Amino acid sequence: MSPVATPIRANRPTMASGTELGVVNPRRVGSVLYEDFLPQLRGRRAASVYQEMADNDATIGSSLFTVEQLVRQVEWTVESDDDVTKDFLSDNIDGLAQSWDDFVSASLSQLVYGWAIFEIVYRRDEGRVMWDKFGFRTQQSLHEWKLDEKGELEAFVQTLSTGSTVAIPADKLVHFRTSTGEGKPEGRSWLRRAYRSWHAKKYVEDMTAIGISRDLNGVPKGIMPADELMEKGDAYDAMKELVTGLKVDELAGLLVPSDVDPDTGQRYYDVELLSTSGRPKTDSLAYIRSLSMDIASVMLAQFIGLGRDAVGSRALAEPQQEMFQTALGALLDSKEEQFHRQATMPLLELNGMESGRITHGELRDLDLDGISTFILRVSQAGGEFFPPDGSGMDEFRQMAGLQPQDTIIIEDENVDQSTYTATPGAATGPDDE
Repeated sequence: MSPVATPIRANRPTMASGTELGVVNPRRVGSVLYEDFLPQLRGRRAASVYQEMADNDATIGSSLFTVEQLVRQVEWTVESDDDVTKDFLSDNIDGLAQSWDDFVSASLSQLVYGWAIFEIVYRRDEGRVMWDKFGFRTQQSLHEWKLDEKGELEAFVQTLSTGSTVAIPADKLVHFRTSTGEGKPEGRSWLRRAYRSWHAKKYVEDMTAIGISRDLNGVPKGIMPADELMEKGDAYDAMKELVTGLKVDELAGLLVPSDVDPDTGQRYYDVELLSTSGRPKTDSLAYIRSLSMDIASVMLAQFIGLGRDAVGSRALAEPQQEMFQTALGALLDSKEEQFHRQATMPLLELNGMESGRITHGELRDLDLDGISTFILRVSQAGGEFFPPDGSGMDEFRQMAGLQPQDTIIIEDENVDQSTYTATPGAATGPDDE
C-alpha cells in the first residue's frame, strides 16, 4: 500500500513567509530565570556568589585585573565615510559625562556576571540628539527581566533604593552579554565553569587557616566528669567554649583545675588531642595551588602562575599569553558589535545621519626588541626600511610610548624656542647660520 501524502493546510506558514514558529523560552520560577541547575547560581543569588568569587579569590581577581588593564590600553576610533557623521560621533564620545575608558571598564563586569546593563541617557545640543551618559545599572539591582511572548527582552526591571521598581525599556539599554546565541538576557559568567574549583578551594583554605591558627595536629578533646557532662551546666558550657575556640593567638593558653580523682589519680578536667600518627596524607597547600591553576585555566590565564615555585618558562608563557589575548580580542569584537547595534545605529537614525561605527584597536603585546632586530637585519641586508625623508617613524615612536617627531616640545626656558625645528627626517637642534 503506497503512503498517502498529507495535504498542506492553507494556513500553514511556508519557509518564505518569515513567520517565526519557535520562541526563546527560558524557564522561569516567579521573576527568576530558572537556567542553572544549582539554586545558588540563579537570579540575585548568583550575583552575590559571583561577586564573592571576584572580590575574595586571588586567582580570579588577578585574572580580571589583567583583563581590565589590557582592555584600557586599547584605542577606540570612529570610522565613517562621511566626515560630518565622523565628527558627530567623536563629539558624542568626548561629551559623555563619564570618560569612554571608564564606560568600557565598567562594562567588563559582564565577565563576572555574564551581563552588564547601561541606560542610555540623551541630551539635546543645537537641535541634535546626543548621548549624555551611559548609566550603569548594577547586577545586584535586578528585580526581573520582562520578556515578550517570543522570549525577547522588553524591559530591565530595577529595584531602587526606596524599595520600589522601575522598568527600563529595551530600546533604552546597552545590554552587553558574554553569550548571545542562547537568547538568554543573563548570558553566561566567565566564572561559572570555575565555580566547583572555587567552592572546593574556599573550603580547603578555611580549614587550612583554622589548622594554622590552632597550630594543632588533631581535634581538641575535653575531659570532664560524666555527671556534669550530662547536666550540661556551667562547667559543660565552659569546656565546650574552650575546645571549640582553642587557637594560637595573643590570648593563647589554658586554665585547667588541678583536682584529681583520689582513686585513679586522673584529672577531673583535662584537654587532649585526637590525632593520627604521622603527617597528613593530603598536602592542603598543594591541593589549593592545583585548584588555583584550574581556575586560571578556565579563564585562559594560566600564565599568571608561571614562575611560582620555580615552575614555568618564557617559552611556555608566550603561547598562553597569545591565547589569552586572542580571547580578549574576540570579547572586544563582540562588545563593539553589541554597542553598535544598540547605541550607535539608533543615535544616527535619530539624527538622520549616514552610517558610522566606533571600533576598537588592536590588543597586542608589542615585542620592541624583535621589531628592532627585524629592522636592523633589513638594513644590514641593504634594504631601505624607511624613506629618506624619515616618514613612517612616528608609528614606531608611538609603539615605544614616545611622542611623534613633529610634536616634540623643548622645555628649556634658556633656549629660544623659535630656533628649533622638529621636521621628520631632520635632526632637532639650533639652526646653523
